[in-house]
Amino acid sequence: MHDTGLRINGGVGFAIESPSLTLNARPSYSFIVNDNRKSGLSNEAKNRLLNSLETALNHYSLRQAVMIDISGEAIANHGFGSGTAIRLASLEALMCINDHELSNNELIDLSGRGGTSGIGINTYFSGGAVIDLGIRNSNSKHRPSSALLNITPPLVFQRCDMPEWNIGICIPSNIKPLTRVEEEEFFNKICPIKESEAYKSLYHSVMGVMASIYENDKEAFDFSIRELQKCEWKKEERKVHGDTLLEVENILYDIGASAVGMSSLGPSLYFSANDIDKVITQAKRDLPNCVFFKTLPCNYGRKIQCLS
Repeated sequence: MHDTGLRINGGVGFAIESPSLTLNARPSYSFIVNDNRKSGLSNEAKNRLLNSLETALNHYSLRQAVMIDISGEAIANHGFGSGTAIRLASLEALMCINDHELSNNELIDLSGRGGTSGIGINTYFSGGAVIDLGIRNSNSKHRPSSALLNITPPLVFQRCDMPEWNIGICIPSNIKPLTRVEEEEFFNKICPIKESEAYKSLYHSVMGVMASIYENDKEAFDFSIRELQKCEWKKEERKVHGDTLLEVENILYDIGASAVGMSSLGPSLYFSANDIDKVITQAKRDLPNCVFFKTLPCNYGRKIQCLS
């Protein structure tokens, strides 16, 4: 989100076991997408997925369309990367049903995802923690992935397994996620961030988050997550959701969370604590407008099961 030297963007993140998604695909005469989640794909997002599948069918001269059924707890547009996972899984299912093999990189290119962040497109296949180095700086306008047409996937610097640290997930049901238009407006307003802030974010991502994961140092991990929330880019992302999100964060800290971070553009939060069960139990009483999960990091990618 900066214009510092050779590269722009970049990010750090990790996969979690839940909330998760299940995608079932079967042969069909035409492309059909059924999203059975409580809060699923918008009509616009569903149409983009259908267009992506149709494009892939024509590009590779495939014969068989598919019907896609989506279920699970990961709701759309809340910072979980579910849109990326659904796009990749749908395309992968289309290829499987047509007995057409593509590499992971070919699927990523075909998906059109990952223009701004390389986290979701890589953890989909491998899980774990990932840090990416963004893309070459071509002096183009900063835009969210959803607004990009010609996408160059970010360069992955490192991927490693996460320790088995308990993670809490908080989904504030009283905070609306940003629309595509609002996301683009946010990028236009905030980008580029200051050079010094880009260096600060990079320091806490590499020397903090990734180093603490390698050394299984949860105290350092918590410190680094807290510090990242203070960096300009993440601070501005959090401000988009106003005082309501800040109040949720403060309550989580008051009842025992040792670190609270916002996932992507939110509004979902992740947090850690010395006693995660105690914090979640209390949070459910103090924050009735939020949904809570206890989860673990996920060190493997998607699971594929072929049914005859």
